[in-house]
Amino acid sequence: MRSWPLRLGRVVLSAALVLFLVSVLVFALAYLAPGSIESTLLGGRPASPELVASIRAQYRLDDPVPIQYLAWLRAALTGDLGVSGRTQEAVTVAIADRIGLTLQLVAGAATLAVVLGVSAGVLAAVKQGRPWDRAMVGTSVVGVSIPSFVAATVLILVFGVTLDLLPISGEGSGGADRFAHLAMPWVALSLLGLSYVVKVTRTAMIQALDRESVAFAKSRGVPTSRVLTVHALRPSLVPIITAIGLVSVAMLGFTILVEVPFALNGLGSLLAKSIAASDIPVIQGVTLAIAAVIIAINLATDAACIWLDPQARGAARG
Repeated sequence: MRSWPLRLGRVVLSAALVLFLVSVLVFALAYLAPGSIESTLLGGRPASPELVASIRAQYRLDDPVPIQYLAWLRAALTGDLGVSGRTQEAVTVAIADRIGLTLQLVAGAATLAVVLGVSAGVLAAVKQGRPWDRAMVGTSVVGVSIPSFVAATVLILVFGVTLDLLPISGEGSGGADRFAHLAMPWVALSLLGLSYVVKVTRTAMIQALDRESVAFAKSRGVPTSRVLTVHALRPSLVPIITAIGLVSVAMLGFTILVEVPFALNGLGSLLAKSIAASDIPVIQGVTLAIAAVIIAINLATDAACIWLDPQARGAARG
């Protein structure tokens, strides 16, 4: 029985179902917002009767709601998410211009959290009960307790204003300048994820180090580095990768708390401005884009965990 392809197929179908449900909820935003649908889609700006009639025709507001949804979904699948009522910019263009920066922010913060978190978690497990282990556990609790916008404010005051080491706003022009501008946002966004990765890695490694295979490898004189990486860390990859996926999703959701204080022109700041202006087409588009990225991250995480599951791989070969 080839369980690995079956499990992966179920994950893909679940992801497609979730994306469909998200699309329904996103479409419903226009109906859930206060005021008429026309004024909501116009972002609250004044409009002539001709413009209102044009909006009603464009969004087929005289059709039954299911027909309106199918027309909206068909347009969304072709890249037409409407026009911003605040800036008159195509929503797809607005998202395309900003999603790259947001993904860079999340990718950099996730990389920082993974590299430091896994390293610190492994060391804490090896030194279980010792001062380093207690220090890592305590630091993890503190890291989880610090909101991203508080960390951003502290970093700006210390490294941007007091020490004047790093730029405090904007995304830079590329290369080293982009790295300098994103250094503090990466750190601010990575703190919550870093603490979680440390805790998960530590727990998984402690369980792995108690296995008979590890004791047997040590008794045979296998080098410590190989014992840790092959006999302990490799079997611990499933919970660690799951934690990385959860952390990446959380970071994507928290980008708004980092992009705004650092004046980064990404999806988070775009969403904040659109919410303030009740710009429903942009809110719909950004929400759908973020949901699609989250589903893609979860799908990649589930696929990696299924592949790393020895039982699934054995069944796939059998």
